[in-house]
Amino acid sequence: MRIHERATIREMLVTASYALAGLAAIVVVTLIARIFGRAAVGDISTEAVLPFLGFGLFHMMPVLLSLSLFMGVFLTLNRFWRDSEMVVWLGSGLSHMGWLRPVLLFAVPVCLLIALFSMVLLPWAAQKRIAYEG
Repeated sequence: MRIHERATIREMLVTASYALAGLAAIVVVTLIARIFGRAAVGDISTEAVLPFLGFGLFHMMPVLLSLSLFMGVFLTLNRFWRDSEMVVWLGSGLSHMGWLRPVLLFAVPVCLLIALFSMVLLPWAAQKRIAYEG
């Protein structure tokens, strides 16, 4: 793997991780408010607050991963252009299509993880949530 590919993947991973952490924090705070409201009214028991928080975060994970993937790629490539790193790489003979490989090496595993969440883990979690409510 070439230098620019390693640097690009590492930068996208760090940026996407920060984005995922920030977005997850927002979702968790929103879920806590909603679930505590349901527990205060008596719709769910107080022992079910933490599992319902997990189910809610689990349900939002494909959206959060998609947004963090987009933000990681976009903000990294934007920073490369802004700091003139892209100009240096393009001036050294790297083509625009040369940036496709590191982006795909980063994006494909995340897309597979999103697919795993969407097709396997979310239906399983929905069954567990229904069993927990009933």
